[in-house]
Amino acid sequence: MLGRWKWVTIVAAVYVLLMLGGTIPSPLYPIYQSKLHFGALTVTVVFAGYAVGILLTLVVVGRGSDVAGRRPLLLASLGAALLSTVAFLFPDSVGDLFAGRVLSGISVGIATSTATPYLLELWPGARQQASVLATGAVMGGLSLGPLLSGMLARFAPEPLYLVYFVFLGLVLLAVLLIIPAPETVAGARAGAVRPRWPSVPPAMAGQFTRAAIGGFAGFTVLGLLSALTPTYLAKRLHDPDHALAGAALFLLFAAGMAAQVLLRNRAGPGLAAVGLVLVPVSLALLLVALQTSSLVSLLLSELVGGAGAGLAFLGSLGSVNLAAPPDRRADVAAAYFAAAYLGLSFPVIGTGLATDAWGATAAALVLAIVIGVVSIGTAAVLVKFRG
Repeated sequence: MLGRWKWVTIVAAVYVLLMLGGTIPSPLYPIYQSKLHFGALTVTVVFAGYAVGILLTLVVVGRGSDVAGRRPLLLASLGAALLSTVAFLFPDSVGDLFAGRVLSGISVGIATSTATPYLLELWPGARQQASVLATGAVMGGLSLGPLLSGMLARFAPEPLYLVYFVFLGLVLLAVLLIIPAPETVAGARAGAVRPRWPSVPPAMAGQFTRAAIGGFAGFTVLGLLSALTPTYLAKRLHDPDHALAGAALFLLFAAGMAAQVLLRNRAGPGLAAVGLVLVPVSLALLLVALQTSSLVSLLLSELVGGAGAGLAFLGSLGSVNLAAPPDRRADVAAAYFAAAYLGLSFPVIGTGLATDAWGATAAALVLAIVIGVVSIGTAAVLVKFRG
């Protein structure tokens, strides 16, 4: 019993660390822009590298841990995180940043399709609790990344180096902890990973489709607020404080994790629908913040949007985790997270392109309307088919 809890704790902590690595650069983009002399559109291109890394990994090798085992794939995720960190430590050009974000995306893509089923198998007989732990690890890691980098950028020397050295040390420690971890896939064959699009069992196709749409819709508000917050604080409020930007993004993701903890026993399509109803409220507060330069409105938008996304994530992922057959868990998780991260990426890339064409306020308005309509429409579908 004690051994089981030890490995559940270690895998969950490593999952948090890998997700943390994906959001470390968020408050630092203004510093990179100043150092490497590039504009907002280039930030969009760099983030696109992260999205490409995640999505390609999920759709090509996302099911890999179902055949090669959970431990080898989690070690591969940590290896990609190490390479990404090296790229960020010595960026001489935008190309280096892009490569670092692609590698970071690969790391996160492997982690999300591997650590989630790993936790379900390390905690047998409590799949719902393990699913809640997995979703909490995702939101917790996403929240801690910008907080750590923002605070170190504000209060410590060498903002583009220290945070990555800290992360590098934690990743090396994680490698040492995972090497002796037990394997939970019977007959795992290292090196057996083959590129293949993820798929779901036909019996759960309808349930999965609704859950994936819920994950996509929930993550769109996270993407939009992540894209707008650092530049909004720097330009609208004339406050380039990286700690404030990191804290605001921490609030966004931490609100999602807190909502998941409070309502962890109600996971399902109905809970996802409730979360998606909160998304338009968050977007309305965001538009008020853009029009009035109100920090309070922005922080309320982060709080409500994070809670809504967290509930949508918990409700939708929880339903597919419980339904997935043991030998297809990574496959199903990969397909789900591909949809969710597509939702996260769409507003970030769309904001950069639309801002360049129309200006920040018009771009935010158009994207807020689109995301609000998608969220309400998805909530209606989830309520209709909740039974």
